[in-house]
Amino acid sequence: RLNVETDISVMDGLHEQIKRLENYIIKHAKSYDHRMLYRLKTVPGIGDVLALTIMYEVLSIERFPTVQKFASYCRLVKCANESAGKKMGTSGSKIGNAHLKWAFS
Repeated sequence: RLNVETDISVMDGLHEQIKRLENYIIKHAKSYDHRMLYRLKTVPGIGDVLALTIMYEVLSIERFPTVQKFASYCRLVKCANESAGKKMGTSGSKIGNAHLKWAFS
């Protein structure tokens, strides 16, 4: 019982530190691009952490010429392994941004 009470008190202390850190990051993110942060948070299921992750990992959506390139960069599609019109399976599962895959998954 003492171990559980000790763990809970440590968790409470860490929770306060995490909240302070989150507030600091959100305050500075709003000064970076408050409109993008607001728009991302209007999507159902996207809160502060996911919005910040997407915002900082994408930076500028204009750098992707097509939706397909963006989806590929986010690891949301599998890479095709083809040669002479024959499909050999998929490859390159590590190509793209792992943080965006986590955020969109």
